[in-house]
Amino acid sequence: MGNEAYKQGRFEEALSLYDRAIAIDSNKATYHCNKSAALIALGRLLEAIIECEEAIKLDLSYGRAHNRLATIYFRLGEAEKALTCNQAASDDDSFLAFQA
Repeated sequence: MGNEAYKQGRFEEALSLYDRAIAIDSNKATYHCNKSAALIALGRLLEAIIECEEAIKLDLSYGRAHNRLATIYFRLGEAEKALTCNQAASDDDSFLAFQA
């Protein structure tokens, strides 16, 4: 339901639904990563970092969380951190590396 709300641009609703999913099972990296996407859409980048870091803590190999974290750092102007996160991702995004 959170993903559907997100796709429809209802980011506050998506955030609430992701919070509910996390309350049910806080050990799912995808829930935290999805919550970070909603937070990014709402311009809450620092909170999104926390959710990405939690997703990575739960699943170190979760490339999407690494890529999303790299994107956040890039948007914040922190190129070195963006590159470090990008390199940790299993599917290294060379375009982000080029931009950084």
